Amino acid sequence: MKKMFKIELSRAIKSRAMVSAILIGLIITVAHNIQYNTAAINFIKMASKYNKPMYSPPNAIIDWIGGKYTAQSFLYYLILPILACIPFADSFFTDKKSGYIKNVLIRANRKDYFIGKYLATFIAAGIAVVMPLIVNLIITSMFLPSYVPNVSTYGQIGQVSMWSKVLFTHPYIYILGYLIIDFMFSGFIATIGLSISLIAEYRFMVIIAPFLIYVFIYSVLGSFNLESYIPLIFLQPYSYKNKFIIILLETVIMFLITASTFLIKGKKEDIY
Repeated sequence: MKKMFKIELSRAIKSRAMVSAILIGLIITVAHNIQYNTAAINFIKMASKYNKPMYSPPNAIIDWIGGKYTAQSFLYYLILPILACIPFADSFFTDKKSGYIKNVLIRANRKDYFIGKYLATFIAAGIAVVMPLIVNLIITSMFLPSYVPNVSTYGQIGQVSMWSKVLFTHPYIYILGYLIIDFMFSGFIATIGLSISLIAEYRFMVIIAPFLIYVFIYSVLGSFNLESYIPLIFLQPYSYKNKFIIILLETVIMFLITASTFLIKGKKEDIY
């Protein structure tokens, strides 16, 4: 299984689709850097030039793309399922259509192939989504000061919000926690596409179906004011209605559904 996993992960990491997903993500996150970091830097320069005191100077913790609501942050988390699925979610579909899978299963165990495919898809999706966020955070931290935000000046998150004590004591640990959540959730979203590839007639549906489900959940639950249950909202670090138990529960549910679908049903799939 280890060998099969390495082969599949190498295919995912080195693919043009992975590069495309990361580039799309970088365009959005770097656009955020250009717009908001530039404005913050100019503000600091003006305040320094005229020797004006600043009660709450610009802060990398707040001004990175995950620190506050912006057009770029909303767009990024809106298309997150697409970014997650582009790298490798459709790989089983293409392996089956091209006949590649037949050649693989002549030399490899069927179980190893499906487990390796599942894990590689999961990891590739997490990397594709999280890497542009990390680049944005690094660029923001290079140009803006990083200090512990004050609860009275950071209007996005209050004292009762999820992990608020960590944010107002060790903000980078708080950010790391959300990057891990984004990585995990992105991985399982991609495995939804992987599972759909068992029945999909068109490759396009493997990529777009998880996004449609994601938006449908946002629309339906949003109309009932159930923001805590909406991935589009709770995946964003600046969201103040997040509840860890709900995030954990939805993650476990996705794992159970996709693992039972792709790993169990998939192993019985007729590929010849």
